[in-house]
Amino acid sequence: MRDLIVAALVLGAVPVILYRPFVGVLMWALVSYMNPHRLAYGFMSDFPIAMIIALATLLAWAISKESKKPPNHPLVYILMLFTFWVSVTTVFGFSETATYAYQKWVAVMKIMLMTYVAMTMLTTRERLHAMVWVIVISLGYYGLKGGLFTALGGGGGRVYGPPDSVIADNNHLAVALIMLVPLIRYLQVQSQNKWVRMALIGLLAATGLSIIGSFSRGAFLAGSIMMLYFFIKSRHKVMIGLAGVAIVATALSIMPQHYFDRMQTIKAYDEDASASGRLDAWTYAYRVANNHLLGGGFKSNRNHDYFLQLVPEAPDSRAFHSIYFEVLGDHGWIGLALFLVIGFMSLTSANVLRRSLVHRPDLVWAYDLASMCQVSLIGFAAGGAFLNLAFFDLFYNIIALIVCLQFYCAKVLLDGAAPARGGRRHAPAVGRRVEKR
Repeated sequence: MRDLIVAALVLGAVPVILYRPFVGVLMWALVSYMNPHRLAYGFMSDFPIAMIIALATLLAWAISKESKKPPNHPLVYILMLFTFWVSVTTVFGFSETATYAYQKWVAVMKIMLMTYVAMTMLTTRERLHAMVWVIVISLGYYGLKGGLFTALGGGGGRVYGPPDSVIADNNHLAVALIMLVPLIRYLQVQSQNKWVRMALIGLLAATGLSIIGSFSRGAFLAGSIMMLYFFIKSRHKVMIGLAGVAIVATALSIMPQHYFDRMQTIKAYDEDASASGRLDAWTYAYRVANNHLLGGGFKSNRNHDYFLQLVPEAPDSRAFHSIYFEVLGDHGWIGLALFLVIGFMSLTSANVLRRSLVHRPDLVWAYDLASMCQVSLIGFAAGGAFLNLAFFDLFYNIIALIVCLQFYCAKVLLDGAAPARGGRRHAPAVGRRVEKR
């Protein structure tokens, strides 16, 4: 039955995509985050639905009147340069890992291509809003499911993502949900329907429980940093503080003792085998980057013999477990510099946009979205420090949202557009108060 539902979803979407290519962008996001085919057990579980959606979208986009150029923004060019650079490092990477590198390169190129296509079509408020909704619904499914599992099971088991996906691992799913929380908050603030707002509050609570139920120590640290950043920037400090207290109280009442024992091991990182393995991998990444200008190419850590040659004290080769060392080892110091510039420019672009909208109550929604994208990026920067997620779709989708939002607002400010009718006028959820003119 599940297979038939997924098949109907994909096959039914193709004609619509051919008529409306932007629907393909939304479907690509849904398939990338929800992985509905991984929830099936029959013929659809390994069906290439992402490829079908992508091909239909690219064909429709190519023949449509949609713009073929993304916004003229520095981030777009840096992202293109980074894409070119990781392609170069793949060509000149270690021959021992060429097969793994090529597979990873293909996956990354799909993400970058669809990000580029998305940036050409996220041209209106409605489209930006729709993109956020699809991301929230797709990942929110696992936030809701994991939250219910944690609450009903008393924290007796760990929360995992869809099998055979980027977020299958409990740690990866937790960081994805940490990045999702600000986007849920954005929709909750912007919605004019009280029932939708209440449902989103429930989803926020369930997602928080799901993050706790992942038993991820990295997510515990990343979530704490994100909430602290949220608290510092927010006008609604009382509300954010109460939410934090509620999360802690819920964890104390639901989670078993071994959860708190696991969180306590963060202090004893030097005695933890997992942490020691990370240090070995980080040492390898540093030494590879020093020895090879281009790094080792994608999946360079799979070069077992070279890993042990550079880190002889390591018992075995290990995954990098860090977005920063992943990029450093695979793509060298230049690759890491480009990656950090992308992250830094994304944060600063969102901040510049927020400042430009302080006196525009008609663009409060854009102020809120820029603020929440910032918080999401902080969650990624913190949580990614312990995971191989440098090429996670959501990071690049948030960059696309920031770029296109800034481009859209620049046109509105230039045109001197009047406040839109019917919109809710309120102060931003994060940051300084909007002053009415």
